[in-house]
Amino acid sequence: MEALGSIARLNDLQLKIQKTVPNVPHEPEKIYDATAEHLLRMWAYLGIFVVIETIIAYFSIRNSSKDTQGK
Repeated sequence: MEALGSIARLNDLQLKIQKTVPNVPHEPEKIYDATAEHLLRMWAYLGIFVVIETIIAYFSIRNSSKDTQGK
């Protein structure tokens, strides 16, 4: 979600209340920084997550197929 927020530049969007009351301060959220470094870091986390979950799924499927072969 952070990567999508960075790509969409959520921090650059104007709040609805700022349209009617322009003096309302808006502090950008750090998790939606629109920088290449932030986006690449989020993609790296996603890649690590995919690798770990793939390994877990592989061993789970391998163990479940061994259980059914003996029956």
